[in-house]
Amino acid sequence: VGCAAGLIFLARRARVHLSEPWLAFAAALCASWICVRLERRSLASIGFQLDLRAARQFGAGIVLGLVLMLATALLVWLLGGFHLTPAATVRAGDILRAGLLMLGAVLFEETLFRGYAFQRTVLGLGPRRALLLFAALFVLAHPMGPEMSAALQAYASLNIFLAAVLLGLCYLRSGSLALPVGLHLGWNWSMETLGFAVSGNHTADSIWVPVFDKGTDWLTGGPFGLEASAVSLPVLGAAVAWFALGRPAGLQSRP
Repeated sequence: VGCAAGLIFLARRARVHLSEPWLAFAAALCASWICVRLERRSLASIGFQLDLRAARQFGAGIVLGLVLMLATALLVWLLGGFHLTPAATVRAGDILRAGLLMLGAVLFEETLFRGYAFQRTVLGLGPRRALLLFAALFVLAHPMGPEMSAALQAYASLNIFLAAVLLGLCYLRSGSLALPVGLHLGWNWSMETLGFAVSGNHTADSIWVPVFDKGTDWLTGGPFGLEASAVSLPVLGAAVAWFALGRPAGLQSRP
């Protein structure tokens, strides 16, 4: 009873000091810890390393996510989909706080979809089936509003599916969650900073405001953001092929 009361007290204190994404991550991390402890393993065994190598992979992931998002935005811009105007007010503190919230959400999603459950499924079904299964679950975890057309929902679903496969390959290639966490954060945060909605969620914490020049949602992604743009398909497809067919230098797991 005393232990339960202590856990309730800690949970209430955590709700005061932690935002919802970080609380969700804490819960997912706790569940993962229980699972690995039952197998007499540590969190490091499922990719939660805190060392220089993980820091390098995290940084490489952020750069890769940033490059993929900027490449997508650049192609849409070149096709006349939008132009950018500076936001009315830009506060560095707001952008950093938004990034911190985004990091909590990304850590939760990567723990849930590339952590213990995914890795056990890889052992049971093999990497290909595990990648496809968890990519499908990742799509289902991203609800789409009724205002989106059937075509736009199809583009969004395909893009999210490819993104999930890419993030899964990042873990399989590196043996660490640092790389997919970094890539996921770099993609989402850069998209938010440019002023686009992230999976249909829009905030005011951006440096730029996109002004859409064409009413073609298939090009811009409409209210869902660039993740529903048809232009994202070849960008994410090329990244998936790069990871699936090659072994990116410096990102391999230890032999």
